[in-house]
Amino acid sequence: MLQNFRRYLFLFVVILAIGILLYRFRNAITLQGFDWTAVGASLRQSRWPLLFLSLVAIYVCYAIRAIRWVRFCRWLGTARFGNVLAATLMGFSCTFLLGRPGEPIRPVLIGRKDALSIPQMFGIYVLERLFDIAATVVIAILALLVFQGAPSAGQASVLVMRTARSASFSAPDSSARSRSSCTFVITAPRGSRRN
Repeated sequence: MLQNFRRYLFLFVVILAIGILLYRFRNAITLQGFDWTAVGASLRQSRWPLLFLSLVAIYVCYAIRAIRWVRFCRWLGTARFGNVLAATLMGFSCTFLLGRPGEPIRPVLIGRKDALSIPQMFGIYVLERLFDIAATVVIAILALLVFQGAPSAGQASVLVMRTARSASFSAPDSSARSRSSCTFVITAPRGSRRN
């Protein structure tokens, strides 16, 4: 009886909060200048097989994330792929709806569904973010190497790419008295003159 009362109270509070938000922002969203015929024309001209292929690629990416999460959790306990995939989909939905405050939902859901420690799940979350950053760096480096002389790129972007390519890290000399542990050196791009 008490548990049903709590559920109904929670449902009532959620509906009340949604009602207050809708009332508060009732005039905030306007459709001035919005043309439904343009939307219809855009949908008629779209390539449905490519849209379907993009949806498949998105869900394959979610499955790869779930496999990676299961692999990271192997030392903490057994995490089942179906539970992790469902929690990943729910977590990214919460991130879409709530923004950054929705980020912790995924580790909490995975921890609860597979009876794993939630603080350890946040450690796995940080590890996953580090792997995401590393993958982003690798993709950026490959993009700089592959698309270095694209004909559509302007002079400014070519200069930026050359500067980024020539940037290097150099370790300081052990005998030098320096406060920093490493120095970031940017060399001038090839073909540029100093004034």
